[in-house]
Amino acid sequence: MCGIVGYLGKNDCVENIKEGLLSVEYRGYDSAGISYIHDGAIQIQKRVGSVANLFDSITCPTDTHCGIGHTRWATHGEVCEKNAHPHISFDNRFSLVHNGIIENYAVIKDGILKDIPFRTNVDTESIVNLVAYFRIVNPKLSVLEALCETLKNLQGSYAVAMLALDTPDTIYFARKESPLLIGKGDGETFISSDVLGLGKSCSEYVVVPNGVYGYINKDEVKAFEESGSEVCLEFKSMISHSERAQKGNNAHFMQKEINEIPTVIENTVKIYLNEDNPISKVDKSFWQDIEKIEFIACGTSYHASMVGAMFTEDNAHKVARTHLASEFVYNPPLLNKNTLCVFVSQSGETADTLHAVRVAKERGAKTLGITNVMTSNLASECDVCLPICAGVEVAVASTKAYNAQVTVMMILADFLRDGDYKDIAEKILSQAASIDLDGMWASAKKFVKRVANSRSIYFVGRHMDYITCLESCLKLKEISYIPCEAYAAGELKHGTIALVEDGTTMLAIVTEPKLISKTLNIVEQAKARGAKLIYFTSLNLKDFAVSEKDVMAAPKVDVELSPLFSIIPMQMLSYMVSVYKGYNPDRPRNLAKSVTVE
Repeated sequence: MCGIVGYLGKNDCVENIKEGLLSVEYRGYDSAGISYIHDGAIQIQKRVGSVANLFDSITCPTDTHCGIGHTRWATHGEVCEKNAHPHISFDNRFSLVHNGIIENYAVIKDGILKDIPFRTNVDTESIVNLVAYFRIVNPKLSVLEALCETLKNLQGSYAVAMLALDTPDTIYFARKESPLLIGKGDGETFISSDVLGLGKSCSEYVVVPNGVYGYINKDEVKAFEESGSEVCLEFKSMISHSERAQKGNNAHFMQKEINEIPTVIENTVKIYLNEDNPISKVDKSFWQDIEKIEFIACGTSYHASMVGAMFTEDNAHKVARTHLASEFVYNPPLLNKNTLCVFVSQSGETADTLHAVRVAKERGAKTLGITNVMTSNLASECDVCLPICAGVEVAVASTKAYNAQVTVMMILADFLRDGDYKDIAEKILSQAASIDLDGMWASAKKFVKRVANSRSIYFVGRHMDYITCLESCLKLKEISYIPCEAYAAGELKHGTIALVEDGTTMLAIVTEPKLISKTLNIVEQAKARGAKLIYFTSLNLKDFAVSEKDVMAAPKVDVELSPLFSIIPMQMLSYMVSVYKGYNPDRPRNLAKSVTVE
């Protein structure tokens, strides 16, 4: 949620900030802005809409070498140019970009800053005005000291990058809970919300530790704790250049990422089959005496965790449950040293999930993260972290990361059973290689108009199919804005069938042979009341008087692997419905890729 970039170096800062913002735009696309110092004054340019819209409509000097930029996902204040970042202080001597939420900004505004004019109604302005205020009331304070005093007054989460007119070749930074990284190149220094924004010439990077602030200038990077003690930043080599993802021949990133799923599954499995695999690096004592497993996540990751929990109970024969991270922190289960809490997040920066990690650790549980970003807060805060190897996922609606998450959790389940997951890994590899993407696209395409023209849709299924229903429903809601709900098929008759009327669209997911009659008996009741059925299956339904025109083909895979592969045509269907309705599936309204605030 929100993307920060900054550049200080020998080259044009505006061009570097532009590239950085384009790389992190998936974090927010309500507005974008840039700030730099030129002709003895702080300059700010910002626009509502995309990063491209910003740079297509502004003119900037090419001789500036220090600046900051931001792409916004609105949390406080409406989406408008006034509320876009960067924000400038009331005395025009500081500009600042911010990711996070300042929970006490209203108290600050009406208290210590009650006599200070505000230009906006966003929480970020309270930060930059506090810095200016402390410099004015105590001119002996340095900019860094004024920033430190400001941080002492803030409640909430923040990643901050700031310019000061008094020190034009310096970027100040601070971080609490929201992600922030610093990168170095040849005579260049970068700052960003994530590794993608650090620039192609960046050769090493460091994740700014939590609760740390500091500054960057042409000679050094200095970091400090709130107490004033200096913090040693240990830079790591970049594994590869952080190149901005390209769509290639695909119309959208979501289309590209769906098409990458078989490769992503294959890459993920192969890493875990290597002799030097991520599980082998974990101290064996960590896995001992585990009595129960709690999976904690949000959104798509929560649905993946439901598969993980069910697969764990079926294969590892251990008690496994799933929790919404946003609820876990208020009503955690009984935890102890023999409880393994598994936290699943694509970005590793989901605020609710990170809060849950801290609750679990306070109660003595073992913590294991599963994430796509090994530089994330989740990776650093959990006792152990396993990668999903999905590669960069730009589209807001997650697709390939879900499949990679399920892959890792299936491997983990078999490992927890007897320490050997080779059989399940090789089975996944084999079936991923046989997936017919073109056939899936073609089958899903037949139902696009039917789904797109539906007033509402009900997904129904049992057991693992119910989880696929939940994730399919979420995808359709996220990018097509069609009201839809997912139900365990057996629950349909316990109230929900009252909503069925003539023309209601119902999509029945049936991939398990043992459940076919039970599921279809239920949907027949809905059909008798006017529901129009779509059957998603690879099974033979001729004995149930189902017309072939109503059947959307599911991939033919082993039943136990069905949740891993059956979701793919549903992802395709959601994508095509969104495009058919004239929406941009990569940028659904009101959503950001990573929710870094609670």
